[in-house]
Amino acid sequence: MWSAKMFWRVRCLAALALLCGAGLGAEPAAGAEDAGRKKLDETLISQLYQNVEPVDVEKSRELLSKLQIAHFEFEYDSIKGRRQVGLLPEDVQDVIPEAIDVAATRTFPPQEPGGKMIKLEQFPSVNKDVVFMHNVAAIQAIATSLKIATADLSQLLEHREQMDVLYEELHRRLALEADAQAVERRKLAEAEAEKARLQVAKAKAAEDEGARILAARESAEEKRLQREDELARERAVLADLSERNRTLEALAMQRETAEAAAQQALERAKELSERRTLLERKLEEKKREADVSRAEAEARAKALLLRETKDIRERKAAAEAEAERKRLLETVSTIMDRLGNAVFYVLEEPSRVFAFVMSIVGLVAVTMVSREASAMVRRLIEASIGRPQLLRETSVSGGWLSRLLRILGLYVVVDLFGSLLAFFRGGSVTERESVEAHFADVVLPELTKERVILAARISKGARHMKAPLRNVLLYGPPGTGKTMVARRLAEASGLDYAIMSGGDVAAVGSDSVRQLHALFNWANRSPKGLLLFIDEAEAFLASRARAMSEETRAALNALLYHTGTASSRFCLVLATNRAEDLDSAVLDRMDDSMNIALPEAPQRQAILTQYMLQSFKPWEDAPEGKAGSSGLFVRGIRRLPVGEGLTQDEVDKAALKMKRFSGREISKTVSSLYSAALCASGSKLTLELFWQLLHDKLDEHAEKERMLGAATGVDRDGLFGVLNDVSSGELTADDSPPELDMRSKKGGARKKQAKKKG
Repeated sequence: MWSAKMFWRVRCLAALALLCGAGLGAEPAAGAEDAGRKKLDETLISQLYQNVEPVDVEKSRELLSKLQIAHFEFEYDSIKGRRQVGLLPEDVQDVIPEAIDVAATRTFPPQEPGGKMIKLEQFPSVNKDVVFMHNVAAIQAIATSLKIATADLSQLLEHREQMDVLYEELHRRLALEADAQAVERRKLAEAEAEKARLQVAKAKAAEDEGARILAARESAEEKRLQREDELARERAVLADLSERNRTLEALAMQRETAEAAAQQALERAKELSERRTLLERKLEEKKREADVSRAEAEARAKALLLRETKDIRERKAAAEAEAERKRLLETVSTIMDRLGNAVFYVLEEPSRVFAFVMSIVGLVAVTMVSREASAMVRRLIEASIGRPQLLRETSVSGGWLSRLLRILGLYVVVDLFGSLLAFFRGGSVTERESVEAHFADVVLPELTKERVILAARISKGARHMKAPLRNVLLYGPPGTGKTMVARRLAEASGLDYAIMSGGDVAAVGSDSVRQLHALFNWANRSPKGLLLFIDEAEAFLASRARAMSEETRAALNALLYHTGTASSRFCLVLATNRAEDLDSAVLDRMDDSMNIALPEAPQRQAILTQYMLQSFKPWEDAPEGKAGSSGLFVRGIRRLPVGEGLTQDEVDKAALKMKRFSGREISKTVSSLYSAALCASGSKLTLELFWQLLHDKLDEHAEKERMLGAATGVDRDGLFGVLNDVSSGELTADDSPPELDMRSKKGGARKKQAKKKG
């Protein structure tokens, strides 16, 4: 049955529906009077408004139900403190975005009398027309709902009347049957109670029987699980024993297979060595025949050319000699005449002789005083100003005095004097020969050396033409001579050089940026141009994609700032062992990249011979002109004699065995040989001592590479290293060094011990 509150709600809804229906029904009557004008308006409207679609009134009603009407105070209200009721733009924006209007400028009256008008830009406001139209749509939706509710209400009222009649009839019949049913219900209740008591007794008996059966089942299940566990343990022990036997058999088979593979590899290596030796012998014979034919052809061509040009050269030489003789005679005659006149002029009066002598003495005194004073001033200036702190070594001296000479124009005289001196000393030496002379004792692969000489020639030409200098990247293993190449590159190019280490930048910390700016400003002041060599460049020029400190990143940015454009005042030469770690912007600034790799067999022979001749006296078949001035030894060192049997062939064999040795390691080996010979009997390097120390150094080098291999996961002393040596032609199966065989045996013994322990 309906409650009174629900009944009155339904009646109110019905009344509201009737009112809305009356309002909606009155509109057509008002519009029927001017049907003709309405038809004209519809025609005009159809022309003005197109794509007309009906509005979803239910959606408008749902949107309006979400809006929150709030009390608020407007900041710029004409009545200060007045509370208004309405919708806030921010609430409307989330529900009905099209109802928000944003005015470009909105003006409000001043808050105080006589004040200025308040102007707000981009002022949001609620479009009341849009909200009103949504209200109209919502009212239409409510009216439709009320019509449906009214019809439902009429049906419910009719149904209620019918149900009231049925209820009265049912109430009357139930009153008649109440007494008879009460007696019957009491009897039924008693029977049901008895039945429930019997069921409870039966359930209790069944529960006791079930508990007994469950206990018996649990005991049997526990015994079964214990038996299964014992059987599983026995099976696991048997499986473990079987697996261990299979593993031992597999290890034995693998050991036999590895030994067979090693034997086959050694046989294959020996066969390859024999084939390579045969091919090299045939190639050498063909090359010798070609050299003989080419030499004969060149000799015939030279003889023919000499016969054709002999007369011309003789006549030209005679004419040049005669002209030179006449020029020298005229020069000597003029000088002697002037000297005679000066002597006669001085000897005419004794006072002139005294004045002349005093003038000479005074000139010498002034010259010596000026030289000492300039040196003292230069030292004072350098002590007060100094070179940049990041530099470890530089060829620049007297920087401010050099700048003063340049300002006074005296560098023109110095350069002219140097050019004339080089002309009279070198004669007709070409520009290429003068550059190559700086690299005469530098041992590099032929292609790499040609690239270095070309870079020096380009830098030298760029310096004379005031063109931008080229930046160079030298990368390769440590000890291969990158610093020496940079020095010779600067000397051959006519530039000053300065050497710094990338690790020193991190040491100065936050002051690194200032130090780098001072370094590049100092480099820009070099009068001859400067080659700035940065060793261990990866220390502060690493990729910015990796983690680095803020000081290192700032130092990298400072260097990139100064090297953004090519300069004619300085160039960079970077040396690194890991070029792949450098920043991409640094690599982009490098014009040339050169790999200074470990020396091959010919280069090792030349380096070892050169260092040996610097420390020891030449042996019987020692090559001439190999003792250069570069290296770790002092130029005035006392060279020691060598014993019998130590020939160039022995030195070359030693160089072949020093595979993967750098130039620095070779120089240290020679230094050890010199120290050992100095302490030996007679201060002589014997053949036995030579090979004994060389084998020690080979063992030390192998141990270093083993440690590096253990750190990097690469076995450098294994079978594949031997095969690589054999395939490269530097080591055959017959002449493999005994220490390598000993290391292989030791390695095999260690593996066997490890297997036993396992």
